[in-house]
Amino acid sequence: LPIVLLTARTDREALIEGWEAGADEFLFKPFHPKELVARVRSLLRACRDRKRAEEDLLEAEERVTTLEHKRMEDALQESENTIRALLETAGQGILAIDLKGTIVLANRMTNEMFGYAPDELIGQPHDMLVPILFRKRHVAYRDEFMAHPRTRAMGIGLELDAVRKDGSTFPIEVSLSTVTGSSGPLAVAFVTDITVRKQAEKALRSSEREMRSLAASLLSIQDEERRRIARDLHDDTTQRLALLSIEMGKAAAQIPEWAGSAGLRCRELQNEVIRISDDIRRLSHGLHPSVIEDLGLSAALEELGQEFASAHGVRVHVDAAVGDPGVSAATASSLYRITQEALQNVARHSRATEVFIGLCTKAGSLQLLISDNGVGFAAEAMPGSSGLGIVSMRERARLVQGTLSITSQPDHGTQVIASVPLRRKV
Repeated sequence: LPIVLLTARTDREALIEGWEAGADEFLFKPFHPKELVARVRSLLRACRDRKRAEEDLLEAEERVTTLEHKRMEDALQESENTIRALLETAGQGILAIDLKGTIVLANRMTNEMFGYAPDELIGQPHDMLVPILFRKRHVAYRDEFMAHPRTRAMGIGLELDAVRKDGSTFPIEVSLSTVTGSSGPLAVAFVTDITVRKQAEKALRSSEREMRSLAASLLSIQDEERRRIARDLHDDTTQRLALLSIEMGKAAAQIPEWAGSAGLRCRELQNEVIRISDDIRRLSHGLHPSVIEDLGLSAALEELGQEFASAHGVRVHVDAAVGDPGVSAATASSLYRITQEALQNVARHSRATEVFIGLCTKAGSLQLLISDNGVGFAAEAMPGSSGLGIVSMRERARLVQGTLSITSQPDHGTQVIASVPLRRKV
């Protein structure tokens, strides 16, 4: 109710005291009763108007609040619908699991992947998706992850086996993350069926094994054919040429002087036969150098370096004095052929003026180094990297359980390093 203060004081201090005491209006003595009634009525009207205004304001605030709540609910519903649509159309299986290991969310791809109907997985223990053999260990992994949650991306080696509703197993890849829901933290698993990838990897490994076996067979056949041709050239052709040279010498000696140029021509042909015989002997030696079997790998590399220097006008330094490291015949042959191929690449591509061939033992391995001071090349521009030369070098190293690396930089030459474990001679 409004308060009217009746007073005879009109000074400022009296008015301030009245306002502080809660007065709504003042009436000063002397006053007329009608004035008092009029003032009270005026105050009552003001009170009613103020109350009505307050009620209108409260009603407006309630309407605004209701509209705001409705807008927020609509936005939340739209957001939930969007998230649900994303989950249902995702190309990965998505699972959410609570602290007890109970599945609280499984999208359409998860249901299809594991063979369950929609919502059939909800409320089930997640280890029902794990083969029985691994369940106990998997529970320990889950507890450890929930105790120390961390995001683990796909493709870091977390590959597992999973079990479908029908009991069949298949390989999956899983990435993990955590979110906090209304009921506490949840582990979120993103699951990908990698059956096709595993099948492709298996087929690729099988193909690689077949290719390596084929390459090994081809190299073996090649080496055997080289030995056969070298043997035939040495034992047959060169012997026949030697006999021909002797017979031509005898024939030349029997030509009388009066025959003129006939005797000279016969001598020239004899010398040509000798040169052809020498060329065939070198060819036979290149196909299958007997020096490897006679004097060992070190001597064979020394001889190969000298021949390359003579043929191409390149300075060749050979440091292959390693004593008797116990090199098998297969290892010696492989390293010799690798050196041959590396020197051919030097002649074809490097424009080098100096080549170093080194052979040493290191940590139970025999290491072969061929380096040059040529033009070099960038890694992506390795000459012949997909050709038979580089491939055969790598395959020869692999066949004796070794490795081969090729390093180079433009204008800084090239290094070829083959490393082979030492074994006793066989």
